[in-house]
Amino acid sequence: MDRKKSTHTGTIAKLDGEMSKSFNKAKRDCDDLESSSHTQYFRRKKYKTYYERINSDEYLGKFETLSGSSDTHHCVYGPAGKSYTEKGRLERSFRKILDPIVTGPKSTEECELPNTLQLASTLEFLVTDCVGQLQTTRIQAHIRDFARASCSGYNIEVLPSLCVVLEHLVERMRSEPELRESVVLLLDNMDKPILLRRMSDITTQFDTLRHYIGFLGYLLLQVGEDELFSRVSRALVWQLSAQRARVAQGERGKGGAVTARLVLDAATLLLPTAARMLALARPTQFPAYQHIALLLACHSVHNCAR
Repeated sequence: MDRKKSTHTGTIAKLDGEMSKSFNKAKRDCDDLESSSHTQYFRRKKYKTYYERINSDEYLGKFETLSGSSDTHHCVYGPAGKSYTEKGRLERSFRKILDPIVTGPKSTEECELPNTLQLASTLEFLVTDCVGQLQTTRIQAHIRDFARASCSGYNIEVLPSLCVVLEHLVERMRSEPELRESVVLLLDNMDKPILLRRMSDITTQFDTLRHYIGFLGYLLLQVGEDELFSRVSRALVWQLSAQRARVAQGERGKGGAVTARLVLDAATLLLPTAARMLALARPTQFPAYQHIALLLACHSVHNCAR
């Protein structure tokens, strides 16, 4: 027994000596190390003779694409977010990796709001790209930020992207009910002023306004649910009847808000829809179409005759 014990002890001592030499070699290879009381990790790649220092995330197997960055919602729109290394950015671009990490809404409530036009463009890309459409959680997180940033009303520049996103969500909502919350968030901001960055937007963006009002009429026909229908009809009636909205100067920009008269001028696409739906609408939807038809008819003699 004594001989066996002695042999076993000698083996441990030999292994400890080899590990000590290996650690000393690792420290020599990584001679730029700073003194630290924390655990230090080293790695030697296969068929290599030198060591390199690694961080705890690499040691635990957390890859850079899963550790969060300033691209994701780890607050994120500000400079405090973690940035990818050049190697990490190259790998993400090569593999077309979309970061799946998304934090809850509470962790981003205090973040600086991003530009609404940038958010709208990102959402439009995600819902039209074949890979982006699979990132449902990412889309929902962007919609929450977009709805919060547009709580005073949508800027006229984001309306084309908004129409694309809403059309996509309404179509997918039938097979994916979890998207209903995102649709409601976007619809809740539609009964607020359409904001202009400059007064010249009235002329340059008039076609955008006309398309948006026509799209609201399209939504009335597409949403089958009475609750969603009431939200869309309330938004459309508000736009057709609201006077110049009083919006805080800091929220509206320098251009002001679109008036009801401009909306009525742009609502020519609604005339045939309102006339037909007066005859076809269900009893629960008839009052909304009647209200819309009366607003259009009272705007001009031409509309009334039609």
